[in-house]
Amino acid sequence: GFREINGLDDDAAAALMGPRGDSLHVLVDLMGYTHGARDGVVALQPAPLVMGFKGFMGSLGAAWLSHMVVDPVAVPPDLARWHDEAGVYLAPCFSPAAHAHNHPEISGSERGEGRKERAERRAERREIGLPEGAFVFCCFNSLYKARADCFIAWPLFVKHFLDFLS
Repeated sequence: GFREINGLDDDAAAALMGPRGDSLHVLVDLMGYTHGARDGVVALQPAPLVMGFKGFMGSLGAAWLSHMVVDPVAVPPDLARWHDEAGVYLAPCFSPAAHAHNHPEISGSERGEGRKERAERRAERREIGLPEGAFVFCCFNSLYKARADCFIAWPLFVKHFLDFLS
């Protein structure tokens, strides 16, 4: 069943999951080092197997995490040796995005294109207002993370970055 642990400190939450509580066999950390994570609970290893999945796509470099669910895109097999966690590979990809469903206004679906057509079609720079030859900074986060304050900060960052390069 589901248990609410938000009101518990790390020790109490881990105790609830451990041998004297629910006796979890596997604890899957969905957050990694992202906002709202409970790394203190995970670090206490309240289950015999503690693994990461989805919330943070890279290695945590943390002794308490023995395995990480990955795919060959997020962790190419030839680079896996640089990860502290053993990779549990799901192929071809475990991290699909639902932006086309959640945000049809930017996905091309308003033009009547299907997923296959959008995937095969490369947008021309002029179609989306980009000058030819311009360097493009990208954000591949979930769209809810593209807040107004971050968007306002980006031009300042880009100007500083470009000044630094010149």
